[in-house]
Amino acid sequence: MRANHKPQIQDLAFWQPDFAWWTSANSRLHHSFVAMTDEWQDFVSRRLQEDLRLWQTLVGAKTPEAIWSAYTSFCENAVRDYCQEYAALSKHSGEFGTAGMAAAQQASERALAQAKAH
Repeated sequence: MRANHKPQIQDLAFWQPDFAWWTSANSRLHHSFVAMTDEWQDFVSRRLQEDLRLWQTLVGAKTPEAIWSAYTSFCENAVRDYCQEYAALSKHSGEFGTAGMAAAQQASERALAQAKAH
């Protein structure tokens, strides 16, 4: 039995996890999530304005043709807006996914360099 055994500090450092990469990954994910949330809130705000504008147009319509024209225009704009929003959110989703992976890759490269140094 060894009474005076003192562990080597550098040996212990190898076994201690490096959670610094979590800070970077969390920050990147947070910024991506905020950008996606801002995009969605802007979209919902624009669509609500269009919905209200439709009702104002319908109230002012004097003929069935004017009502049909208002609905047609509204639906065409809605389809275009939803397609554009789908594309924008898809782009943000991709950025959201790659943000965490970039931080994880940097952390693994750092850990590999530290492991080679020991």
